[in-house]
Amino acid sequence: MLKTFFLLVVLSLFSNAFGELEQAKASEKQEVLGAFSQLKFHQRIDLSNSSPPFLKAKQVREDLEATHWLLKQNYARYHLLKESGTDWDRVFQKLEKRLLSNPNPPLTHHFQQKLMKALDFTEDPFLKSDLFLQKRHYLRQVEPKAAFYSGVKLVLQQGRHRVLPNLNHPEVANHFMLNCLQKGQMMFPIIGDRVDEPRFMLGRLASFNEKPLDCLFENELGTPIRLQLPLALNQGVRNKSKKPLYRFIEGHIPYLIWYREGDDEERSTRRFMKLARQLRRSSTLVLDVRGNHSGSFKFIEKWLKELTRATWENVIVREKQSIPILLGLINRNDWDLKFSPNPLVSREMLDQHQMQLKALLSHFEENEISEKWIETKFLFKGHQDAPAWKKRLIVVANEHCGDGCQFLAALAKQEETSHLVGSLTGNFP
Repeated sequence: MLKTFFLLVVLSLFSNAFGELEQAKASEKQEVLGAFSQLKFHQRIDLSNSSPPFLKAKQVREDLEATHWLLKQNYARYHLLKESGTDWDRVFQKLEKRLLSNPNPPLTHHFQQKLMKALDFTEDPFLKSDLFLQKRHYLRQVEPKAAFYSGVKLVLQQGRHRVLPNLNHPEVANHFMLNCLQKGQMMFPIIGDRVDEPRFMLGRLASFNEKPLDCLFENELGTPIRLQLPLALNQGVRNKSKKPLYRFIEGHIPYLIWYREGDDEERSTRRFMKLARQLRRSSTLVLDVRGNHSGSFKFIEKWLKELTRATWENVIVREKQSIPILLGLINRNDWDLKFSPNPLVSREMLDQHQMQLKALLSHFEENEISEKWIETKFLFKGHQDAPAWKKRLIVVANEHCGDGCQFLAALAKQEETSHLVGSLTGNFP
């Protein structure tokens, strides 16, 4: 009787395993049908979390090839990293060799983890939330992350991180940080007064507020102290429409706060444009756009034109739009709308952007447009006989960032001498 029962259990397990294997084969056949082609990227992402349990060698190669193609076509920093010496072909070749060196096929979520680890050199947390490869990967691996801060500021002195005195954690003031038990802690750069002493804010990138950081410190005598550091998310303030247009603080380094969109009939708009001409000689300029959700690209472009007229000129660039690119943008919005309880961008902006993308996608599909190059006005191309650009821009932003604010943030990331403060890819605010 016992043998019969054992035999039935074995047959049942074998039947279930065989069924899962057949289902995985059917899923694989549907996924790789037609080989690697442009049509492969015209599919919407299936958010039902249906993934094969493992990937065969052919699937691994196809996914790596798809990743490389997506980064080359859509990732803004791809060519910048390539020009600075990154060999993208070698990055994916080394990863493929590591994945296929094991005779056992890699599990799907292990493949995703190793792929993300191989791209860690970009130091870009947005890359993990933007990268979707069809429906093979577990959705929990691509959750958008936010920066959580502990309130502990550190300064690097002689190779060690010393805690700066503060009211939140006076018990570890002037102590040296040794380590933290949880993995994933980060040191967000702070723009300090001294270039030779870099400063950092201790925190973590996470999709939700996890347990406090458990960190170990020691004083100059070597006495250790362990401290639990709660993490908090900076809640940026959204500017009201009744705010003044701007505020200017004079000093050795000019500090300009731009609050909202300006009206051409306002006196403050004319004063704002006049201020741009006055700031042309300043070598360093701080632009604080925190909470500016209404400022448009057109308005700040006009102001920047006044600021840079003697050195730079407007240029027209052509930006490629295609059905795969539009689908990728729609999928990213779908993720934030469906799975993020508190998206970093307001839901009103997500809904508006979603409608715009879907309207453009319908236009492409109805008119059978495979791709279209859209002309976009951009700034900062120097005249042939103009002096070199030496102005240092420091842009301070938060999550309430409209079109004009986003353009300034992109400009700060583009210029080597400039800094972006207060975003996931920038420094601590």
